[in-house]
Formats: sequence, structure tokens, C-alpha cells
Amino acid sequence: MCDLKNIPESSIVGNGSFLLEKSIPALQMVSMDNGQERWGPLTRLSSGSELHPLGKGFDDYTLRVRLEGFIYIVFQQDLELAYEARAMAATA
Repeated sequence: MCDLKNIPESSIVGNGSFLLEKSIPALQMVSMDNGQERWGPLTRLSSGSELHPLGKGFDDYTLRVRLEGFIYIVFQQDLELAYEARAMAATA
């Protein structure tokens, strides 16, 4: 299930958004003239980016987020790995 429970409080911004601790891959969604969306380029969202969660992506393993006016699909596993790396570094 896709949720934000594994994101540490220190990364949550007051408006429900969160900051990325590490860059992650993302699939940009592009709006077409008819109002539908299509897959856009595969890209990386930079560490420190403020993501605004918009809900479930394609399935329970993906999350739809907004960054600077663009919509992206990210994998929950990539978010979890980014924050696990942070937790491991903190305990080392």
C-alpha cells in the first residue's frame, strides 16, 4: 500500500509536503490537448526537492506527486530506500 508513514517527521513540511533526502527516479506525466495524460520522460527528482503528494499513482506501489507545477509518478519502494539510507547513516 502506498503511504507516507516511513517518511521521518524531520522531512515533512507543514503543508503535508515532504522533502526528498536522496534523488529518486520518477516518471513525468504530460497533459495532452484533449485533457488526458500520457507518460513523459523518465527523470530523477533531486535531493532536497519538496514533493506534494496527490494520491495513489498507477497502483498501490506508486505515488502521484507534484513538484514545481509538474506531475510525477514515483515508486513507494524508491522513497522507502531513500529514507532507509538516511536512517542507516544516522546510526553508523
